[in-house]
Amino acid sequence: RNYLDHNPILFEFAVNFGIDYIFGLIKDAIHDIRKIGEMSEILEVPHPDRKRFQDWFKAVRQIIVDWDVYKKEHAVLEFDDLLAFVLQGLKKIPILKKILIAENRYIFVDEFQDTDPNQGLILQELMTSDHPPYLFIVGDTRQSIYGFRGADLKFVNEFKAYFLKQGAFALSLEDNFRSTSY
Repeated sequence: RNYLDHNPILFEFAVNFGIDYIFGLIKDAIHDIRKIGEMSEILEVPHPDRKRFQDWFKAVRQIIVDWDVYKKEHAVLEFDDLLAFVLQGLKKIPILKKILIAENRYIFVDEFQDTDPNQGLILQELMTSDHPPYLFIVGDTRQSIYGFRGADLKFVNEFKAYFLKQGAFALSLEDNFRSTSY
């Protein structure tokens, strides 16, 4: 809100569209900025504007730091934070994993191709138990549309290869009855 007080354009926008809408836009923008900030290897490429890119990336990283400080000061969590906390909890609190598995003996994951690394690592952590749950996954790598949200087909393929080695099996459904005549 303090930032809105000093920015009349955003303030007017917030009044007209609602503060929650503005915070949603900011959250989405920060997510995208975080992804850009992770692409720092681009700074190593020789380019006439390299110094300008370095300054820009420095500003992007500062935005990320400021956002993280804001979230901490205001007890705000994003969806990605929740996933990270669950993953941390599964790794550091063994009883949490046991309870989750005891209460969820069967796990069904749909649209697995749109899984981001943290979601996949949570599944992997649950499956590395003495008594893992039954896991059923449905996904089609040709339909992945959430790369902008962190979905990573490399992870999906590695996950599949790992569990096939552990004795799982893959069933390919080759016939499409939704969009073809039969």
